[in-house]
Amino acid sequence: MSRKLSSRVLYQDRTVALTEETLVLRGFTKVLGRARRIQIDQITSFRLRPQSEFPNGQLPKWGIDDRNVWYTRDSRRWRRQSAIEVTFINGETVGFSPAHANRFQELLLQLGVKEE
Repeated sequence: MSRKLSSRVLYQDRTVALTEETLVLRGFTKVLGRARRIQIDQITSFRLRPQSEFPNGQLPKWGIDDRNVWYTRDSRRWRRQSAIEVTFINGETVGFSPAHANRFQELLLQLGVKEE
């Protein structure tokens, strides 16, 4: 992805990028692996969800999970121990699995996003 992210990059891996102003979720759609850019001020809250909370103890591969949360595509999700679910002002909730979920959680808290 060669598009410049707004402000300084705080976190970046294959599935997500976070700056002080923007969250970019890669693999939002299966078609061409499109990304979705969300302004931080559009996020009302987030939740760190451990692998053990999911049915059969497995993070969802892609699509809607057991709680009606949309999960982005991630071919390495089977390696992850937890996921992050963010809720937007419009009520939509999207889940993804950063490589370092605890670090990502700390950064969201530093940016003033409320944890559920």
